[in-house]
Amino acid sequence: MSDKFVDLHIHTNLSDGSFTPSQVVRLAREKGISAIAITDHDTVKGVEEALAEGEKEGVEVIAGVELSCDCCGEEVHVVGLFVDWKDKELQETLEKRVRERERRVKEILKKLENLGMVITPQKMENFYRGKVPGRLLIARIMVEKGWVKDLDEAFEKYLNEGGLAYVPSRRKRGREIVEIIEKAKGIPVLAHPQYLDKPEIVIPEMVKEGIKGLEVYFPENGTTPSLKFLFYAEKYHLLLSAGSDCHGENKERLLLGTVKAPYSILEEMKKWHRQRYGC
Repeated sequence: MSDKFVDLHIHTNLSDGSFTPSQVVRLAREKGISAIAITDHDTVKGVEEALAEGEKEGVEVIAGVELSCDCCGEEVHVVGLFVDWKDKELQETLEKRVRERERRVKEILKKLENLGMVITPQKMENFYRGKVPGRLLIARIMVEKGWVKDLDEAFEKYLNEGGLAYVPSRRKRGREIVEIIEKAKGIPVLAHPQYLDKPEIVIPEMVKEGIKGLEVYFPENGTTPSLKFLFYAEKYHLLLSAGSDCHGENKERLLLGTVKAPYSILEEMKKWHRQRYGC
């Protein structure tokens, strides 16, 4: 049995993680992970650096991206693996999504200001200079200023749906997200299904929309697949995937290393990818 492990859902500081792409690669090596996927929100800007560092450190790096969509009234996240990160159409599409993120951030900041919590444009810019802005960055500032005790309070009281400063995103439908990924020759994988309110409804619907894989390894179950979601993967003939959804030190604990899925699931993905795209 191979002792090589994979984690196919990791964020860097180019979106809302705290580690640079190079730091992610080095930490993966330290944690005994042989292959990782860089899957920042709405950007592939961290892939090139990670690939270069992976060459030096002996860590295999898969180019990826994470996109959100709406399905059955829920916000659903889809990870695109093996995307052609240099594809011009993909990069233009992601830039449009970043502009939409910036619009949403401005509206959230306005609501917070009306609540007496002022985050200046300069402060926000210092946090996401050259990166993809989002709610996690806002939450970090709120903790830093002492308005909330931790990130959980920031989201639960202010930033999540129903919160005092919540602003809904203009999400695309599942099929649109799948098409973005497939046009870039990627594999669309449903991410962290354990957070879905209605997985029994969302998963089959997303299968209809075109997803080809499902995360079944995550921090809650570590080195073994979730039997609940393994059932769905087998029922709908989906590729198995694994993701710690690591954001570095931006969440309550460091998640890189908590998921160690067998390298065999990556081999199956590569086989599928070659058959589908010839590369």
